Amino acid sequence: MNTSAAPGDDPAKKRKTSTPPEGYVCNVCNTAGHWIQQCPNKKRSSKRQKSNHVPVAGVDPSQTDIEEAREMQKITPPRCFCRIPSRLKKVKRSKEGGESSRAIGKYFFFCSKGKRDRSKCRFARPVEDEMKPKMERLCAFFRQDW
Repeated sequence: MNTSAAPGDDPAKKRKTSTPPEGYVCNVCNTAGHWIQQCPNKKRSSKRQKSNHVPVAGVDPSQTDIEEAREMQKITPPRCFCRIPSRLKKVKRSKEGGESSRAIGKYFFFCSKGKRDRSKCRFARPVEDEMKPKMERLCAFFRQDW
């Protein structure tokens, strides 16, 4: 195996390359002597292409929503009644409350077992509870606002 780098490249970032077998022809430039991955004529595209998407208010999340979600993901998830870490989800619809439920659009921690798992517990805790210090949290049973 050869180690080769283009002039001006950092020597710490040298790539190990090997010469292809006799008769191998690059499919990009139709010449022998190098692999297709090392082809000098291969177009180098950026990993992420720029989007021309225009944000729509009320449909797309705002920058503050994105920052809030990033902060919520830093919270260590509480353990559910099954004694496994719960998962963070946004409530999209409610079985009991219907479309008028106060939970729609809010983030909750739910049991992380699958929908059809019969051993799944009914754990659900609002994220706001996890953001408060432990001494300030009030058990859901004693809350007056529910």
